[in-house]
Amino acid sequence: MIRLLLIMFSVFSLHVSGQSDALNQLNDKGEKNGYWLQYLDSMAYPTDSINAYFFGYDLYDNGQKVSRYAGRNNELEEYDFVFDGYLPEKGKPIAINGLFRWFRNGTQIVNMEIYKDGNPVYANAFQYSESDQKNPTYNEVLYFARLYHNIPGTFYWEEHWYRKVGKKYWFRRGPKGWRSYRIRKYPLPKILDVLTHRIPNYFSSF
Repeated sequence: MIRLLLIMFSVFSLHVSGQSDALNQLNDKGEKNGYWLQYLDSMAYPTDSINAYFFGYDLYDNGQKVSRYAGRNNELEEYDFVFDGYLPEKGKPIAINGLFRWFRNGTQIVNMEIYKDGNPVYANAFQYSESDQKNPTYNEVLYFARLYHNIPGTFYWEEHWYRKVGKKYWFRRGPKGWRSYRIRKYPLPKILDVLTHRIPNYFSSF
């Protein structure tokens, strides 16, 4: 299954307010390490300071990019974008804050991201089947405030199939490096529910 949100972007909860001296550091080998400032446009895509509205942070682990805005996928550009929050003056960026949503044809939500005080809080990507364009058949839900053993760069996320939790993961550093590690196995929704779409609509507000 395509990792919708993990392909589009991976940004993690961090707290560097008042610690600008800890940004943009190199290790002894000259490799990027820790948090690096990244300027963002009005849709949270990487840009330069002149065109920036917001800023966020990329996380590096001794040269390895762990989280990124810089590698953020631009596939959302084809959708209708709605921002709920304060948009500052261009070229005078502030810490990213607010609710970012993307819609197909103005009504079908495909992606949602929430930021607060420069930190990502929540993200949800929606995928639909050809037979049901109203109710998402698959979601990836990321909870950035939930850290693995309180380690920066880690977060908890879930796969949802027809509004039911399918799999749960920690994104963390482990034996195979920085990646998603499944917590435990969950069964897929019952085939009868899938075929009959007997699933409550939790997204009727969109």
